[in-house]
Amino acid sequence: MATPLHTSASLTAMCTDPSDIVRAWSRSRLLLQEPKQVRFLPEDQGVLIAAHLDSEGLHDVLTAGLESGDAGSIVSAAAGFAHLATAGALPDGDSALVKAARKAVDTTPEAVRPIALGLAYLNRLDAHTVKLATKDTDELEDIPLSVVVLLSYAATMGRVDAAATDVATSLKGPLADDPELLDAILAMLFVPVLPYDLEGEPLKSIENAVITGAAMTGAAPESIPMGKGNQRRAAQNAVRTLLEGIDHNAAAFLRAIAAADLLPKDALPYVAAASWLAHHEAQDPLTSAMEDIALGDALMLTEARRMVGAAHREEVMDAVGDDPSTERLALALALARNGDDEVIACAIDAIARDAMEGILVDEYAFLAAVAYAPDLVATWIQDEHLRPLGLGAAEWFPTEEVLAALLALPIPADTELRAAYAWALAGMGDRAAMDRLNALAMVDDDEEISAALEEAQALLDGAA
Repeated sequence: MATPLHTSASLTAMCTDPSDIVRAWSRSRLLLQEPKQVRFLPEDQGVLIAAHLDSEGLHDVLTAGLESGDAGSIVSAAAGFAHLATAGALPDGDSALVKAARKAVDTTPEAVRPIALGLAYLNRLDAHTVKLATKDTDELEDIPLSVVVLLSYAATMGRVDAAATDVATSLKGPLADDPELLDAILAMLFVPVLPYDLEGEPLKSIENAVITGAAMTGAAPESIPMGKGNQRRAAQNAVRTLLEGIDHNAAAFLRAIAAADLLPKDALPYVAAASWLAHHEAQDPLTSAMEDIALGDALMLTEARRMVGAAHREEVMDAVGDDPSTERLALALALARNGDDEVIACAIDAIARDAMEGILVDEYAFLAAVAYAPDLVATWIQDEHLRPLGLGAAEWFPTEEVLAALLALPIPADTELRAAYAWALAGMGDRAAMDRLNALAMVDDDEEISAALEEAQALLDGAA
């Protein structure tokens, strides 16, 4: 059993500290120490962990935050509301949380855009919220959210294709200014851009791209759309052909981008993305989650989490043991919340196996899983092959065993490991780690290490 460095009482006291650093740190650590209840409104990444651990409790604290009357709490809760889709933790459309979010739209301008995004994922947008969320969005960083909101609302009105065409037309300038903007929009639509084939090699042809995208859904293409002209032109035609008749917001958007001649020169990753969209088959939510195709539909992943139960444990264990994807981890965590320790042990074993091969998983689902077995973190730090995994987790799990393992570890020679080591030491929130952290800062003046040192001092000041 892991021995926490900080008691529940001391962490609870720090959860209301005036320091943003102290408050965010203590709330996430308390959550990971007591993973079956969310007691405080999480800040920063904490909300993504909480969504995997206790979605109902998170809904309650987000509702309270939105109804608090405090602008800071309302904005934090609004950001949390927008993040629920990532973990498949959406509330019911007529829940108290959704009602509180709608009210906050008219009281707190800074909360409008994240609330609109959350409502978009729920298919519950209204004209008033859309108008507020999409006005004055000239900054490039604001565009992805606006696109998702406009497409979602248009879909509820039965005019998503027309809206997608309008959006594509408006993006000609912005896409020229920022080549990464298209990827950012597709990411917010939960569509993967796939630059590599199943062997990890760069895509070489339209056929290669179509097969790769289809394979990601467990399907095989019946035919390969081939177009005339250069590869970019042929890729545009392939995207339009693949997505013809597909009733999906992202499909309408990508079709319109191709029709407007806005795909980048290297268009094969978008052919693969189109193939991924085209080969989704309508299945029940649980099957879709098991087969890793539910992430493109937050409502589907949410329903899958609600459906999974003891009758599915063997199937979940087989699936997550084969590949600890975000969807499968979400199902395993739902079972773990009901007391199934074996399924979470299976998930963690798969994560560790993949880590030894350099394969990374969803960071927040990973941390949520480790909350059920924090004693493993110190063991990973001591294992040369699993050390990167252990150092990555260590800052979130301040225990006596983790601290001892960190202090026994020589300063890593690798630059990235040194930065992870610094954040792990800082995350202990304990004076015993400060001497080593100061020594590390003396031999490496990297900005990451300096930032970790500053956070460590802020935590110690907050705990004083």
